[in-house]
Amino acid sequence: DDEDRAVADGVGGAYIVWTDYRGGASADLYAQRLNASGVAQWTTNGVAVCTAASEQGDIGGRRDSSAGILVSWEDSRSGTSYDIYAQKLGAAGVAQWTANGLLVCNAVNNQLYPDIATDASGGAVVTWQDLRSGTSYDIYAQRISPAGVAQWTANGAIVSTAADNQDSPRLLSDGQGGALIAWEDSRSGTSDVYVQRLS
Repeated sequence: DDEDRAVADGVGGAYIVWTDYRGGASADLYAQRLNASGVAQWTTNGVAVCTAASEQGDIGGRRDSSAGILVSWEDSRSGTSYDIYAQKLGAAGVAQWTANGLLVCNAVNNQLYPDIATDASGGAVVTWQDLRSGTSYDIYAQRISPAGVAQWTANGAIVSTAADNQDSPRLLSDGQGGALIAWEDSRSGTSDVYVQRLS
C-alpha cells in the first residue's frame, strides 16, 4: 500500500501526503508543502485532507495543472467496503472540493489502489481496481471537473473488464483532457501489462 506520497511542486519544493493516526485508531490523511529550502509552508504538522470515520489509505497524488495537488485514496467510511475519494488542495493548502473528499466511486464491493492525474484543464482523472463484478478485479476511471463534478458514467467508466484480474492501475494525463492508464493483467493466465488511452 502507498501510505505516503511526495509530489514535486514545480518550483523546487514538494507536496507530501501521508496517513496519520493522530486522531485515534484509524488512519486519516494529512498534507504539507515544503519550499525549495525544505521549510513547511502550510499549517504546522500539516493540513487535514480527510479525517472521516474509519480508514483512509493507499494514496495517489499528482501536481495540479495550475497550482496545488490532486489526491486520491481508498476509504472505508461506509463501513461495508472500500470506496474511492479524491480532493484538490490549492497552493495554500485549502481544499477545493467537498470537505473530507469528493466521492468518486461507491459501487458494491471493494474499490482499491487509486491513482490520479490532472486533466490539464483544472480537473482530474482518477483510476482504480474494482470488484463490483464480485468475481475478479476490473479497471475503471472517472473524470472530475475543476468544480468537483463527475464527468463520465456514475461510479466510473469501464477501462477493462477482461477475464481474471486487472489490478494496480497507474495513469498519466494525455494533456488533452484524457489519460493513459496502464495495469497488471492476468487474462492470459500469466501476469502481463496492458495500457489504454481514454479520450
